[in-house]
Amino acid sequence: GGAAGTSLAQYYASRGLSAQALATAYAGVVNTYKLNRIDFDIEGAAAADPASIALNSQALKLLQQQKPDLEIWYTLPVLPTGLTADGINVVRSALTAGVKLDGVNVMAMDYGESAAPTSGPNAKTMGAYAIAAAESTYAQMATLFSQYGQT
Repeated sequence: GGAAGTSLAQYYASRGLSAQALATAYAGVVNTYKLNRIDFDIEGAAAADPASIALNSQALKLLQQQKPDLEIWYTLPVLPTGLTADGINVVRSALTAGVKLDGVNVMAMDYGESAAPTSGPNAKTMGAYAIAAAESTYAQMATLFSQYGQT
C-alpha cells in the first residue's frame, strides 16, 4: 500500500476476488496481531481506483460484522482546504457501504508553493497549513458523517 505500493484491496480487485476473501485476509491480520484498531493508508493510485475502493468498503463492512469492536481508521491525502476529492470518495464509499469509521488521519506535509505558499503576500508557515488542513477535514467529516447518520 501507500503512495507507491499496491494495496491489498487493489490486488484483490484486479484478480476478481471477493469482498469476503478480502475481509478474511484482513481478519487474519487482526487476529494474528490481536488488533483492536486498524488504519488504512489510502493514497496515490489506490485513492483513485473506484473498484478497489468499493471492494475495500464492502470487505470492511463484513469485517466489522465479525469484529464489531474493531476500530477502523483511514489515513488520507489532504490539502490545506481539506481532503482531496479522492479522499472524500474513499470516505463516502465506506459510509455508503455501512462501515462505521472511527476517524480519519490527515497526511499533513509540505504541500508545495502552489497549494501552500511560504513566501509572498499570502505566505503562511507549514504549521499553519497543517492546522488549516485538520480544521478543514474536520468540517468535511462532520458533514459526511451527518449525511450518513454517523457521529
